[in-house]
Amino acid sequence: MGERIALAEEIAREITGGEPVRDRAASIADVAAAYEIQDRVAAELAHQRGPVGGYKIAWNGPGQAAKQHVDAPGTARIFAAEIQSDPGNLGLDGRLSPAIECEIAVRLGADLAGQADWTADAVRPAVAEVMPAFELLDRRGGLATAHGPTALANNVFNIGCVLGAACDPSILDTGDFGETRLDGPGGTLLQAANAVPQPPLDALAHVTTVLTARGLALRAGDVVLCGAHEPVRAVAAGGHYRLTIGALGSVSLTVG
Repeated sequence: MGERIALAEEIAREITGGEPVRDRAASIADVAAAYEIQDRVAAELAHQRGPVGGYKIAWNGPGQAAKQHVDAPGTARIFAAEIQSDPGNLGLDGRLSPAIECEIAVRLGADLAGQADWTADAVRPAVAEVMPAFELLDRRGGLATAHGPTALANNVFNIGCVLGAACDPSILDTGDFGETRLDGPGGTLLQAANAVPQPPLDALAHVTTVLTARGLALRAGDVVLCGAHEPVRAVAAGGHYRLTIGALGSVSLTVG
């Protein structure tokens, strides 16, 4: 126990100090240990970042979890102070490997608590809003670690998100989100129909189930990022990006 506390404090210092991520395969054996450390890392980060305002899902596209050597998609926290409204800005001070992901986000209008295993139908009534979103990340040195528990312990490199205008959640019932288009430096960077890695309600159900098993819960007002529509994209100073998801509208971001 003492070793895990010390490791969590060390990882939190590395995150806060913008130090390169270190592969921890030798000291974080499995997902259970990784989540225990993530909980402690988050408690340390909260001294600077404040309370948690939501969660993200990671590796929920086909085959992604297996590539990270874990059995299921992961979850990580988003701190409330780092949730921005459109237009957003990704500052570069202290960032080693700034990056973005294109996603759909949901905001809850009610708590999700009181049961163990959640389904899309069970979480649907709690969703108040849905919107396009950028996830903001710093992979700290460019290490795209293949060791999932290391990434989980590092809060899967999240440094916030940018949310577009809220849409009615009834769009979730159709399953048709239209075209995902990302415009940025050089022109159109992504253009794909229905690029969601999985239905957003399935992603929300998974996050809720994982959190419940860990003694945590999603609360009214929380934001959940439902998975990347393309691989993580590195960004540089001066870049301006606009994400449009046909059924949901747009969200924009400036880097630097």
